[in-house]
Formats: sequence, structure tokens, C-alpha cells
Amino acid sequence: MRTIAITERKLVVVEGNDDKRFFEALLKHLKLTNVQCIALGGRDEMRKTETWRALMATPGFSGLEAIIRDADESPQSAFQSLRDILGNVGLPQPAAPFQVQHSAPKVCILIMPDAHSQGELEDLCLRALTGKPVLECVEQFFQCVQQHGDSLPPKIAKAKLHAYLSSRKEPGRRIGEAAEAGDIPLDSQAFQQVIQVLKSVFA
Repeated sequence: MRTIAITERKLVVVEGNDDKRFFEALLKHLKLTNVQCIALGGRDEMRKTETWRALMATPGFSGLEAIIRDADESPQSAFQSLRDILGNVGLPQPAAPFQVQHSAPKVCILIMPDAHSQGELEDLCLRALTGKPVLECVEQFFQCVQQHGDSLPPKIAKAKLHAYLSSRKEPGRRIGEAAEAGDIPLDSQAFQQVIQVLKSVFA
């Protein structure tokens, strides 16, 4: 894990820098202040006990309130993996995803896109775009790709989201930048469970 400077007592830990930027934008949108987002350096780093021990040894660390990771192939496995790591390093273990463990410190594990679905943060962002007419064009694009004999990307939600973002005023933004720019509607009902938990933890 790269060296991290901890400047706030309230911490949100995420996998990578794009997740960090997205959740910083969401926290700002919710006016939740004095909260620091920390990126561990990717999914593999988040799975390592030594990464967490290094974080806990960082000056200024006094506990973490929220941990956010992608479900990937299994939300249950993603949650249990994090829960096991927290136990290994002596931190509180929430009983279920999105449930706040009211201990010292409070800890909550948020699994993206939710506690029951495979996928990642991009899947949740794509849900937030439901109803936007341009998504019809995105669907037609991928249908055209299939009709011409090409296989679809394995992470189709991510591909569709980036196709949508390529249609914006400044194409090529990643999801963190897109959230900051308003290309992803942070008021969407798709984010309500995440928003409620963040407010419960940090408000």
C-alpha cells in the first residue's frame, strides 16, 4: 500500500482512485464534511491483511467508519472476505452489508451495486441513468456489435456506462469525474440505500 496521510478522524475506505473520486463527489453532494476517502490501491490490496495493518499503523488512524468494495462475482463472498479481514486485524465486524456496527469505531461495509447482485460501482451508476433516452442509443450500439459477430465485454455495465459518458459534453470522463461534473445524477433513487447509510454513519 502506498503511503497515505490521514487528515480526518472519519474515514471511508475504497478500492481504487476512481471510487475515491466518486465517493468524494457524493459526500460533497450530501454536505457530509470532515470525512476522508482513502483508496487502498485496488481490489487485490483490499484483500490483504497486511494492507489493513499498514493503514491502522498510519499516524492519525483512529478507526474507520465505512468500507466500500465491489461485489464482483459474488456479493456474499465480497462481504465475508472483508468481514474476515476486519476480524484478523481486530476491528469490528458488521453482521450484514449496509448494517452499521455501532461500536468503537462504528463500521459499515457497503457492497456495490448492492448486497444481492454481482457487479460493481459502474452497475449502480448505470441504474442511476435509467429512463434517459440516450440509453436507447447505447443499447442499440451493443446490439449492433453483436449482430456483426463481435462478443460483448464481460463487464457489460461498465462498457455501457462508458458508452453513455462518451456522449456527454466532455467525453472520456471516468466515473469519479462524471459524478463531479453532474453526468451521473447523484440524486437518483439508485443511490438511496448508499446515501441513507452514509448519512447514518457521518451526519
